[in-house]
Amino acid sequence: MIDRLEKAALVERRPHPSDRRGTIVVPSKRAMRQLPAMFRSLARAMEGLVSSYSEKELAVLADFFARVGVLWQEEREKLRTRCGETARRLSR
Repeated sequence: MIDRLEKAALVERRPHPSDRRGTIVVPSKRAMRQLPAMFRSLARAMEGLVSSYSEKELAVLADFFARVGVLWQEEREKLRTRCGETARRLSR
């Protein structure tokens, strides 16, 4: 897939700055110029959706997504801790 995107001049491969074995795939200048037009319809649709909610409803949604973000961070940290503990037990 990356080969096709590169052939279409939508992405470029660059060396990883700190790992000489790695490659980073970044959007090309051409893609960056095309992105706003590609997402214009989505932006309009999102504006329409957001404008259908009251200020009070938007506040509830904003609170929900803020709490979900915190919850994801907490759960991710729990997983890291558990994975680290498991790795330590296996290495004994």
